[in-house]
Amino acid sequence: MKKLTYHLHIKILGIFIASMAFITSTWAQSQFPKQLNLKYDFELISIPLGEVEKRLSYNNGIYTADSNIKPNAAAALLYPGEINEKSTFKIESNQLISLSFHAVRKSNKPYNRKAVFDRKTNTVTYNSGTSEKLRNNTFDLGSFPFAFMLEDLQHIENKVYQINTGDKYRAYVVLKPTQEKIKTPAGEFNTTKITLKRQDRNNRFYHVWLDNKSQYPVKIVRDKKGKISTLVLKSATS
Repeated sequence: MKKLTYHLHIKILGIFIASMAFITSTWAQSQFPKQLNLKYDFELISIPLGEVEKRLSYNNGIYTADSNIKPNAAAALLYPGEINEKSTFKIESNQLISLSFHAVRKSNKPYNRKAVFDRKTNTVTYNSGTSEKLRNNTFDLGSFPFAFMLEDLQHIENKVYQINTGDKYRAYVVLKPTQEKIKTPAGEFNTTKITLKRQDRNNRFYHVWLDNKSQYPVKIVRDKKGKISTLVLKSATS
């Protein structure tokens, strides 16, 4: 009888944990911001280069994430030109689903990159006219930091993010998250640090610090062969 009661308690506990996991996912999706404006200080190799503004909006089931990188006058030699990025995505079953990504740089080294992700045909099409098969866990360069806001961070280690830059894929694997307290111009935050390592290179990383309370990305670092660019949050409004 005691053995039966013990197994019954274990079974009930398992059902309770599973239901709580479902509730947490539902809450995360329902609480995902429909309006958000994040402003960051932008640095390259510890040199202040200006400001980056990321704006999130929502309309009729579709989210739009706009990003505007404005280098200051002193940064003209190090970081040529203004960059505008636009991502569209939706959220289904607590998963960010990338729909499109467009990046434009206006400078003496211009580019115009665009990718459209079609789940019906399972393809991604570029503005060059070429296309390729859509990969599992596809995210675009502009919206992937927001995808972490929906993840179960306790079980994200070793997940592979296929990040599309508008003209190609790069595969990154998530390393073990860590807890860090960091200071930014917007204040002090207790954060979860997510590190992504590129699978085919040992010297390329993304680091994203998520505020444990709001889940906003309060710091983003790109490390390319030791050339480090940093976004540090200076204000957030929703």
